[in-house]
Amino acid sequence: MIPNPWKIGALILGVLLALSAVGGGLQTARLWWAQSSLATERADRAEENARRAQAVADAQARTRALELQHAAAQQQIVEAYRAEVEKRDAALAAVERDADELRQQVDAYSRGDGGPEAAAAACGDLRRRAATLGELFKRADRTAGRMAKAADQHADQLRLALRQLQTDRSVCSPGVPGGANAGPTP
Repeated sequence: MIPNPWKIGALILGVLLALSAVGGGLQTARLWWAQSSLATERADRAEENARRAQAVADAQARTRALELQHAAAQQQIVEAYRAEVEKRDAALAAVERDADELRQQVDAYSRGDGGPEAAAAACGDLRRRAATLGELFKRADRTAGRMAKAADQHADQLRLALRQLQTDRSVCSPGVPGGANAGPTP
């Protein structure tokens, strides 16, 4: 027979209560550790998000600065091109004035406006030849002027395109200091 069964039952009940208290304490400790880990993870994630947001803001500011720098460089190129065109047009106008003066002189000579010392009979054949020569000079001068103007305009356009291409390459090329895609150089 079992002596004092109620003592053994009480002892078993006490052990079970102690085990459940220890198990509850362990569960509480695990819960506290999980909450602590979660709080740390949230703080780390918030820091990471803040760093990413700052990196995005820095990249946007750098991109905007590069855009402004690029626009200013393009504007300088366009202004330089306009100045070259104005200078070329002024030089072309001066050449055209000189050519017109020369044409007028050749025409005056061919018409016999040389004064009373030129005899009409002696200079008749010379006048016809000079008139033909004057007309040929006019045509050649106009043609040369048009060709020079077209060549100058084409050269100016090529210089403009080359400057813009160089500016774009310098801004967009990797490894260029201040470039949009600037990264570590190997």
